[in-house]
Formats: sequence, structure tokens, C-alpha cells
Amino acid sequence: MCVITGICMNVWIAGCSDFYRKDFIHITSAYEDSKEKRAFKEREIQAMRKSQILIHNHTRVVMIVRYMNEVDDTFGGSDNKEVFFVELYDKLGQVKLKDLQFSLKNIYKSIKPSNVSKLSTADMEFLKPDVIYNDMYKVVFESIGARGKDMLQFNVEIAGVGNMSVDFSYAKAKSNLTK
Repeated sequence: MCVITGICMNVWIAGCSDFYRKDFIHITSAYEDSKEKRAFKEREIQAMRKSQILIHNHTRVVMIVRYMNEVDDTFGGSDNKEVFFVELYDKLGQVKLKDLQFSLKNIYKSIKPSNVSKLSTADMEFLKPDVIYNDMYKVVFESIGARGKDMLQFNVEIAGVGNMSVDFSYAKAKSNLTK
């Protein structure tokens, strides 16, 4: 959508935005989804954490992590794997999958992922990234076990950029919104 606005007599300002594209930003309340889809999205939002790296007071990298086991316990499968979807925005567009080193920690141990894959929009099915320009990764860990799960921390080291961490350790209240 482009807008042209006249200011005074001789100055014109023009600007374009794709904000109104339906696939640019997914806002649940903006769609007429079923109750089940709205409940799923609400659980997804509650299982979401964000971290960022600032360089000289400017955002360099933003990471949004969803702990999918908290959204729906079927994501971990019968092996009780720990499944995370990681949305990554790199301002310079230089971070590649080979630059990312993930780990999952609790007070008792630290584990590396058993599988990391970059996802395309087609792979996402009903899980859409918050902003379509971000890269999406599925990061799967073997079960970290029940002991210390209430102290869970997801970490990523980005080669040449820095480290980020998100904390999944605080108690989660059961919400009536997701019923």
C-alpha cells in the first residue's frame, strides 16, 4: 500500500509498506480462526521467549524461541525429545546454520542437539514465523529428563557475533484461555 501526502504547497512525501499483507505478520485476533487454532496460538505465545544481541546500542541479532513441548506434548514424540522452534533475525543477513551452536541446560547437565534443520515457510504448515523475513530452525534435543526441568535454559552461540540465552525455568500457570 502506498500513500502520498501533501505538506505545504511544494513538498510531497511518499512511502510504501507491506504491513497489510496477510502473510507479513501473523496476528491471531486478526483472523477468524477456530477456537482450537486460537488456543494453540495462545499456548505458543506463552511458550515463547526472546533474546537479542546489541552492538553499539543497535540490534544485531534477534532470536525468538518457542518450546514446543509446552505448546503440545505430541511434539516430543514417544521419545520425549525436547523440541524448539527458533526464529532468527540477523540485521546483516550473514548468520548461517553452520554459525549456530545450540545447547540446552538445567542445573544438572548440558546437552547438545540431536538434530538442527532450517525450515522453509512450506515446512511450517500451521506454525508461521512472527515475521516472514526471519529464518526458522527446528532444534531437537534428546530428553533432558524430569529432574531439573524447572531450571531449563536454551542457549545459542553465534560464531563471530556473540551468545544468547533464554530462560524457561519459571513456573507456568495453566491458563483458561487455552481450554
